[in-house]
Amino acid sequence: MTPANIGTGLLRALAPGRGAGSDAAAGANASTLDFEAMLRRVKAEGFQSGLGVSIAPEAGVELSDEQMQRVAAATDLAQAHGASRALVSIDGLNLVVDVNVRRIAAKVDLQPGLPLTGIDAVVKVPDSGSSGAAGGGKPATIGSPLSASLPLTNPSLLAALSRASS
Repeated sequence: MTPANIGTGLLRALAPGRGAGSDAAAGANASTLDFEAMLRRVKAEGFQSGLGVSIAPEAGVELSDEQMQRVAAATDLAQAHGASRALVSIDGLNLVVDVNVRRIAAKVDLQPGLPLTGIDAVVKVPDSGSSGAAGGGKPATIGSPLSASLPLTNPSLLAALSRASS
């Protein structure tokens, strides 16, 4: 499975009828159903969807093609961590990205004492000259998604996620 297909593979492994005891799973390759192994692979190799991002007209942002590629890589990382709205810090700009539709929604100027709400991840993108997103890798850091309060009921998924975050 290529890095571009890992996210799709993860979703397929979780689809109804694909569980470990199902008839569909019996004939499937066991490696495609090993969610924990896929999480380890994404963590080790990164996740690159090959998808770009767009800019909402009201965002008031102009970025170079190279910056757009780095924001797209940061969006992939945020998506791989389950985020839906991320604050992406790139070249001195702070951008709010709607991860689900891959669109830069706004440029924000963070002010001391004023909270920025509606964000579930923060991604700091490396400078273009450093190794990381510019070299095709993943952005350097991501804040933990704030989804810990969401109810998850799949025990094997919870176990794999807790081991992956350790």
